[in-house]
Amino acid sequence: MDESGPQQLSYADDVYGWAGRQAALLREGRFTDVDVDNVAEEIESLGRSQASALQSSYRLIATHLLKVLFQPECMTRSWQVTILRERLNAEDCLASNPSLRSRRDDIFGRAYAQARKLAATETGLPVTTFPIEPAFGLDRIGSEDYAPWTALPEGLSLTDGSAHGTCGLADLAVVPRQGISPPITIGLPSPRRHRGRAIARPQGALDGGGEAGLGPVAGQHQVAPGRLRPGP
Repeated sequence: MDESGPQQLSYADDVYGWAGRQAALLREGRFTDVDVDNVAEEIESLGRSQASALQSSYRLIATHLLKVLFQPECMTRSWQVTILRERLNAEDCLASNPSLRSRRDDIFGRAYAQARKLAATETGLPVTTFPIEPAFGLDRIGSEDYAPWTALPEGLSLTDGSAHGTCGLADLAVVPRQGISPPITIGLPSPRRHRGRAIARPQGALDGGGEAGLGPVAGQHQVAPGRLRPGP
């Protein structure tokens, strides 16, 4: 392949080849042949990706902390693992990119706003359940000393999830489809139990269709077509 010209490999058509070509031109000192605009964009994109990675870690930590604080009966070890893993990821990101420390407040603010919506979806609770102002600060979100699962309400304990049964959208509903077999299976909120006590079902469940455990498979509901009722 003739690589004598700077435009032989297009940024739009072959990013991998283009990147190798630009690196070679820079190493050879052929600066006038470098695709300056796109190289500059890629360098800036690299910086943005580091900020995005930090925001992703903060978002995951905040989402799981909100779930622990507002739906402690569903706490599992996987939540704890996720929080620890993302704290480590955030720590590594900041160590590798110390200039990001000056932007942590802004990054955390955006991450927390997203975490409220995610926590609402995952728990089935209204988004208004979760405070608009962060329920914890940066000092807590990154600190392993902040572990609210160590102070769960009386009667609750951290498990591997098997004791929580049907937290969140874990149950399945069998919904017949007209003229199509077999029926589709969908998730729905259902009553949860922990240590023998019922936890209230989130609103937005299926309207009608019998009691849990009375379907063809334990824990499933038979629902007629068109009987889905949207949540609030």
